[in-house]
Amino acid sequence: MLGQALHLMMKEFGRAGYLLERQKAGYVIPVPSHPEQTMNVINQISLYRTPSDPTLWCFDDARFGLVQELLLHEASAFVSAVVGEKCKRADLIFSTVRFPEANFIFKRTWPGERVREGGCEYLARYPIEQDPRDRSQKVIEVEDVWLCPAMMHYFVGDVAPEFIYGQITPSNSPDHNHQRFLP
Repeated sequence: MLGQALHLMMKEFGRAGYLLERQKAGYVIPVPSHPEQTMNVINQISLYRTPSDPTLWCFDDARFGLVQELLLHEASAFVSAVVGEKCKRADLIFSTVRFPEANFIFKRTWPGERVREGGCEYLARYPIEQDPRDRSQKVIEVEDVWLCPAMMHYFVGDVAPEFIYGQITPSNSPDHNHQRFLP
């Protein structure tokens, strides 16, 4: 449904008018140095703790045949640190373009080549920037956050994105099988 609305808006206003409206609404419109490697999309996946090991997080995405796709190598630890140990479900919104609601950043820690065979490692930071007025603010930095090759379903090109911006929030939704795609 959202895809149909986006298609109608693009048809009515054209790409330039649509992007101008999004920019006025506070979204960052990228000017990519390598347009073929940048996807101007915000993805959402719903994370849930695995039934077999509650310390691990996973997600499903029927479009790509992913069922209980695990977040490993510190990725699950990062999610748990952000949402808390008692949280059972979380929404993860992410993009290669920073957006106003983003509360974390992944920074690639190696060249990111051959990502389709071996995934890629990132340094994760929450929040993106610390508020200097709030001395009690929790800052989480996790090294060696490995994202498996399935990540490339969500990005264009053969090289892992240098930066991934995102928002992690606890979810009360019992349905973990939904995805939302925003322009």
